[in-house]
Amino acid sequence: MGSDEETTTLRISGQIDESDLAAIETEVRRYRPRLVVFDLAEATHADRAVVRFLAARKAEGVELLNCPRYIRRWISRELFRLERLGPPRELFPNRPATPA
Repeated sequence: MGSDEETTTLRISGQIDESDLAAIETEVRRYRPRLVVFDLAEATHADRAVVRFLAARKAEGVELLNCPRYIRRWISRELFRLERLGPPRELFPNRPATPA
């Protein structure tokens, strides 16, 4: 975890599943109102609950860095499925793709 007076970066790594979300949410609340950034460079697996959590946090202003391609795509599909607002939205414009 990295932090300055304006931004907190939470590094999330390994396999992430629903059982991890309470601890992650606790850290997000702990550092609000600062900008919270999730660095997912070392994330290897995420389940549906995690993808929905990430999509909701993204909508609240949490930035997702180094997000694996498959998670980015899944977030877009989940939002499309849940919101039925048309084609999947691009949540990461102008961000270089990271390998899945």
